[in-house]
Amino acid sequence: MHPAAVGRRLLGLMKGHVILPMPVAAFGFFAVNNLVQDYFGTGKDFFHGSFTTRKDPDDIAEFYQAEDLLKVVAGHPFFFRLFMDKVVVGDTPVEENEALLCVDESRMTVKNLGMEVAFEITDQEEDFEGKTIRTFTRHERFLDYIPVLNDWGFKVLLWDQTWTYGFRCHEGGLVEVYHHGNDFYGPWPVRLIVQLHQRYVLWACNRLINSEAFGNDEDGFWADKKQEMLDCMARFASPFRARERTYSEGSAMRIVIN
Repeated sequence: MHPAAVGRRLLGLMKGHVILPMPVAAFGFFAVNNLVQDYFGTGKDFFHGSFTTRKDPDDIAEFYQAEDLLKVVAGHPFFFRLFMDKVVVGDTPVEENEALLCVDESRMTVKNLGMEVAFEITDQEEDFEGKTIRTFTRHERFLDYIPVLNDWGFKVLLWDQTWTYGFRCHEGGLVEVYHHGNDFYGPWPVRLIVQLHQRYVLWACNRLINSEAFGNDEDGFWADKKQEMLDCMARFASPFRARERTYSEGSAMRIVIN
């Protein structure tokens, strides 16, 4: 058959209408969705990104323990206030079966939004590739339930994700900073959104940490530059918010907003 005739026939097939019974179409939809879910939904080690810097490890550790990281994650002052104004500090679990991560975790609940957060922070020296180096990790778990119902005691899980933010110090003052997605449970569209968001978070952290403003907070000029670089670093001055509010405090972390 002539190639032109083959092309016309294929084009005709593509433009043709196929009528499928509803049960067949529904089965096909669910089959494709399940296939996509297997590859892009629930899974382990679903994200990893890193960058290097020569900034002071103490400054990096402080950044990943304080509210600056939360401002980067929020992405905008509106979302930062939306979450932080509803944060309630939870109790440390007594028994291991009550913990989301470990018995030493700190826990927070975001009221009316159905989010529960648990995190633990470690800063220590360990053997890595035959050498003793400083390592820092912020291990964090986010559980999202149906909003409002969760506050009434009806927990219907939507998705569950666990992350590790950390760094390793190498010879010559080089520091490797990494963000790693450990586990994700939930629908694949949410996982894709989470991955895109975390790519932004990694880019924003790299941009901030490797800037001249980072670690120069005592200099007024660079302190202002740092404020400009973070979308959520704006101060929300208000006569009705004169007192200091502590949103989270644990053995290794304390979040305070003036």
